[in-house]
Amino acid sequence: MTKPDIMYRIMILYMLNIVDYPLVNTQITNFILENEYTDYFTVQEAITGLLEADLITAESTHNNTRYHLTEDGIQTLGFFHAKVSDAIKEDIRTYFQAHHFDLKQETAVFADYYKASGSGYDVRCRIQDQS
Repeated sequence: MTKPDIMYRIMILYMLNIVDYPLVNTQITNFILENEYTDYFTVQEAITGLLEADLITAESTHNNTRYHLTEDGIQTLGFFHAKVSDAIKEDIRTYFQAHHFDLKQETAVFADYYKASGSGYDVRCRIQDQS
């Protein structure tokens, strides 16, 4: 694993650590791509690596995947947070402060669908209070 790969993983751990709700793949990816830190595929590789190392967990539905930080992820962040510059940490904090309400609302809606008997689908939707 190269140093940039480690940095992207630690950035994602840091992102998950500073919020009190799970983040979805698009939220993580959008931040990194909007700030031009790396490309889409590298972000997905970093997320996969974190999942394989059990530093984050994924809660998937048909329309989204929510990521949560594990205890091992918190501990790892404690050891390696210095690999991410203060400027990048500030970018992350600023982004989440500016988009806090929108990001939180995005993770409040749960929708899942299932093949119904016969010729249709059953849909289950839920909005969870994030306050």
